[in-house]
Amino acid sequence: MKTSLLISICLISFCCFTSKSQSIPQVFLDPTKPQSTGDFSAKWLNGGFYLDANAIPFFKGGNLQLFSLDYKKGYYGSGGNPPLAKCERLPNGSLRYTAEYKTLIERSEFYAEQRIEVYQNNSIRFTLKTSWKGDFPLKLEWNTARIWAYPLINGKYETDRMNANANRISRVALPVGNDKNIIGTPFSNLSIESLSLGRVDFRLLSSPPSDLPTDSSARSIAKEEYILLDARNDPYLQSDKLFWLGLNGVELSPKSDRTFQIEFHWTPGNPSEDKSPSQAENYKRNEAKIKLSNFRSSTPPKLVQDDVSGKPYIIPEPKHAVFDASDFRLRGKIPLTVAFPETEDGKRADRASREFAQEISAETGVKWEDNSGVWKQKGLLVTVEGSVPLPHPLTPALTMQPEGYALVVTSKFVVVIGRDPAGAFYGLQTLRQLLRSNKGGHRFIGADISDWPSLKFRGAHIFVGKNALPFHKKLIERIFSRYKLNTLVIECEYTKWKSHPELHQSFSMEPEALREEVAFARDHFMEPIPLVNSLGHSEWIFKNGQHLDLAEDVTSPHAYDASNPESYRFIFDIFSETIDIFKPKHFHIGHDEVKVPSYDLFGKYPARPDNIVKGATALFMEDTNRIADWLRTRKIRTIMWADMLLHESEGDKNAWDSLSAANAPTLEEAQRRRALLPKDIIIADWRYHPGSEQRNGLEVLKSAGLDTLGCPWFEPDNIRGWAQQAISHDSLGILETTWAGYDSNEERLEDEYRQFTPFVLAGEYSWSGASKKPQHSPSNQTAASAENELPYSQTDVFRRSYQPEAAVKSNSGWFVKLNGVVNATLNPDSQSNDAFVDFSGSRNQTSLAKISNSTQDKTLFLSGNNVSGVLFKSKLMNESVFNNPKSSDPTLATPIIHELPTQLNITVGKTADRLVFLHGSSANAEQNSQIAVYNVRYKDGSQVEIPVRYGREVRALDDKTPSSSYSAQLVTLDLKFGDAGLRRFEWRNPTPEIAIESIEVTQKSQTAALILFAITGED
Repeated sequence: MKTSLLISICLISFCCFTSKSQSIPQVFLDPTKPQSTGDFSAKWLNGGFYLDANAIPFFKGGNLQLFSLDYKKGYYGSGGNPPLAKCERLPNGSLRYTAEYKTLIERSEFYAEQRIEVYQNNSIRFTLKTSWKGDFPLKLEWNTARIWAYPLINGKYETDRMNANANRISRVALPVGNDKNIIGTPFSNLSIESLSLGRVDFRLLSSPPSDLPTDSSARSIAKEEYILLDARNDPYLQSDKLFWLGLNGVELSPKSDRTFQIEFHWTPGNPSEDKSPSQAENYKRNEAKIKLSNFRSSTPPKLVQDDVSGKPYIIPEPKHAVFDASDFRLRGKIPLTVAFPETEDGKRADRASREFAQEISAETGVKWEDNSGVWKQKGLLVTVEGSVPLPHPLTPALTMQPEGYALVVTSKFVVVIGRDPAGAFYGLQTLRQLLRSNKGGHRFIGADISDWPSLKFRGAHIFVGKNALPFHKKLIERIFSRYKLNTLVIECEYTKWKSHPELHQSFSMEPEALREEVAFARDHFMEPIPLVNSLGHSEWIFKNGQHLDLAEDVTSPHAYDASNPESYRFIFDIFSETIDIFKPKHFHIGHDEVKVPSYDLFGKYPARPDNIVKGATALFMEDTNRIADWLRTRKIRTIMWADMLLHESEGDKNAWDSLSAANAPTLEEAQRRRALLPKDIIIADWRYHPGSEQRNGLEVLKSAGLDTLGCPWFEPDNIRGWAQQAISHDSLGILETTWAGYDSNEERLEDEYRQFTPFVLAGEYSWSGASKKPQHSPSNQTAASAENELPYSQTDVFRRSYQPEAAVKSNSGWFVKLNGVVNATLNPDSQSNDAFVDFSGSRNQTSLAKISNSTQDKTLFLSGNNVSGVLFKSKLMNESVFNNPKSSDPTLATPIIHELPTQLNITVGKTADRLVFLHGSSANAEQNSQIAVYNVRYKDGSQVEIPVRYGREVRALDDKTPSSSYSAQLVTLDLKFGDAGLRRFEWRNPTPEIAIESIEVTQKSQTAALILFAITGED
């Protein structure tokens, strides 16, 4: 039996756009600025419609896409071509947004107009009119609205195709794919009772809009049913936690015009008011129940982790590894034998081996005895194959690949044998990870390992900067080489070139600092490769208003004039200086995005009259060949980006999506460019969205006789995918890119942490070739799939390796006992799939000791606390949500929260070197928006405010994305229905000698409520 959903408005109340109303002059507004009508605030941003209802975000854009009927071709997507919109204020105070969508599909025109009318009675009408002139059918996807999920979570819903026993929207995101994430059924009418927002209704209209001409071929309204999809796990949408509302795959007949229309109406809820004005005062009185407890632990924190089976995990995972109990004890005096050939690499490996021994000595107290004689099967031996006579069982396998190694740890000796000096160096990086410490002392875990890389080229890409050298040395020593990356591509056009001082910037790197970095990289078996952008992205040439006579488009200096000999006199000046510093075997010349088809993002190309006649392809190929020839005479091989050699229609024909990062204007031009390209140039193919690497051009480029690299960015699944693709297509390897600004320095870690932690994964996947997915991967959401997941978090590993001094925590301090004021509890014992946070205020809950071992010092930080915390007040988290007298659900009608604070004051009276906060938020928010503030007040009257910003210090409990700040560590709490991502945020006290009087916590966000679980002060 269908349920009739009546919207509590009359159609007469809607403003029909008659010729009379249209004759009245309208008021045009800036569509990108918030415009108010009724309780709504609307705007048009990035090609989509955004709406706040009573200051609560609700709609967050939309999209229109066109495909072939079998989805193997994607013809158009408004996400990549965001339309502009016109915004009008109508005479009755309502708003009208109008956007147009135009594209040519195989020389036939597609046109659509979307009109969004926002009325003062909290109603909206969406209308889409399409016109398709082609002679074959299309599939249309109209994502009418992307709905912010949090206001609807736990709300009851019903449709005209479901019975009256309404279902509830789960707190846990549904899995994506195979219709598993459809909420309810396809519908003509949908109603949702939101606890925090009120009632929302969607209704598909069945009569034509009044302003359509009666003779129009689109005079009838299309009657396809709408769907609501749970997109919280969608890899492209999940960062904003959205529901997808719209038409999913409607067929447009050849030469047809159609109209689609849906109405939305919002009936605000009637929140119950506080029954007593003294509630806030009551909560303040409860603050007296907050106590502090001192702790002192005799157990040092673990710095190295084992996997779930208790075995040590090695990063990258070795090809063959067996562990046993025959550990090698590090005590007293131990013979050290280092034997390498007298080559440059041999000398580097010798130095690295002795530096490794010194580091182990400093950490463990062991003394090394230098043994320059014959190895007597005692102590530590580091060598290469053939340098030292070895017993037969220790002879490396003949199949050991270049850079491979064998590592044997017994109770009597440790042997590291490299296939070459680089292999011995990488064997030492593995041995470092076998070091363990406990009350019995220090030891290397017993092991028999043989290992070699899956890819020859394992690269890291970084920029230069005035203060880059100390930062890069840490990255090279502690991250890049430790996890077996062997190539460092340094984008260095912003160096203080001696030949052209007129271009110097305030952040430019000194040439001698760059020279020192190059040598440091080689000492760590990373081959340095310069990258100097030429042709495309040559803006650096025109800085300070210089060399504009060389610009192709003087009005937008981006590319140089490839027909002007003076361009090459300049370029080769810079290249010559670069070669003097690097002495490179390879040189990356850039050459990407010279021109992006369909729009002049970087200025016109070509722009000069003679070059327009010559054409973009001729210019591009002449320039590329000229530079490659110049480098070839110096025995240097050229590397360049791939996008100008690929057309969007190429790639995997089994996938509908077009080839992204493909900027050749036509397929014919792409093929011509590849045919004209010298075959010794290495092509670096870049695409950054997870899954896009599967629709890659490696096979296309390989078939043209070119060597290739796959280039990911920071998305973990993208890194894994590129490594797999590089292996399967016999590519040279991968180049892990960063785009964190031209001025590289350690401060970049605070703002762009997500761009640096993936280097751990780049090392893992390019060396081991592992197929296991990254932790917390969007494509790896279920508990069952954890077996196919890496046993570590790249953020934890990066933090531990980059900041070893910070990883060793004090064994004493104090922690806050919040038991007296908690009002929210994570409930890992709940059997309900609909439970995420139980707000019962229970005091007897599971200890936070059950938190997974991603927290290194959990025994210190979490002592005495349980899974309860303080939930603060916001528009989405308030007493009315839990004390709703209109709710038909008796469990929700029962008052279970009496008050939520907006502020909490914690008396401390103690000193601390650092404060550590365990917290999360109830919902996501805009990046860097302030969720709360911690105000630290000192005994001397001074104070420091600590901002708690989204994406940096805190994230939502259901958002496992790594924070951009390396001071905020992801801590995962495993629950029966999923997991929760808490943040362990560490703050270093600038005045540790002054006692902290109190810590005041204040809620700032209107929608994302802070949940504070614990505070620890460490000495």
